[in-house]
Formats: sequence, structure tokens, C-alpha cells
Amino acid sequence: MDVVVGRAYKVSLEALKRFPWGKYVKFAFLFGSASSGGPAGDLDIAISKISLEALGDLLADLAKYLSLPEDFIDLVVVTERTPCPLVLEALKGVPLYVADWDECISTSIYVKINK
Repeated sequence: MDVVVGRAYKVSLEALKRFPWGKYVKFAFLFGSASSGGPAGDLDIAISKISLEALGDLLADLAKYLSLPEDFIDLVVVTERTPCPLVLEALKGVPLYVADWDECISTSIYVKINK
């Protein structure tokens, strides 16, 4: 499946899944309009907690890997402060990489209980 991003760029779901996510995060989910294969203004990708420096590296490396300007990638770090509806929407998206399903589930449950 290919997703048209920003009307000018095609991104392959398989390419997104092949990206070396494990170098940066424990999980990554594509969500929003891009997850359904429709045209998207940007790629919304939920990721596990990450340092600010690693977040910058991830964004730069992902943009280069996809040949996509960084402005078309929205990385959403899922933490205990992420609004519950956003966590639920993100985790219902397309799993791109999951090294630790327990962390996905515990993050989701923690957010639900504490919001």
C-alpha cells in the first residue's frame, strides 16, 4: 500500500515497516489519515518515549530514508501525559514496529486510568 503525502510524495507502507525503528524506539504506529491509505497531509507516527536528541535523529533519518521533507512527518511521543483519545487512536493504527507489546499495553492502560 502506498500513501500520498502532501499531494506530491508517495510513501510505501512496506518501506515504513522496513525502517530500522529498533535503533530508536520500542514501538511505532502509523495513525491518522495515512493509516487508511488515503491521501494525507503528513505522516502521523506514534512512538515510545525517546530523548529529545534521539527524536531529532529519528526525524532526520526517517525523512532521509523516505525522501520526504521533515515537515511531512509528525512524530508523537506517547507518554503518561499524552491525552487518552490520542493514545487510543494511535494504538489502533498500523503497527510499524513493536519490540515490546507490554510497553504499548501498559502505556495505554496507564493513560486510561490516570486521565
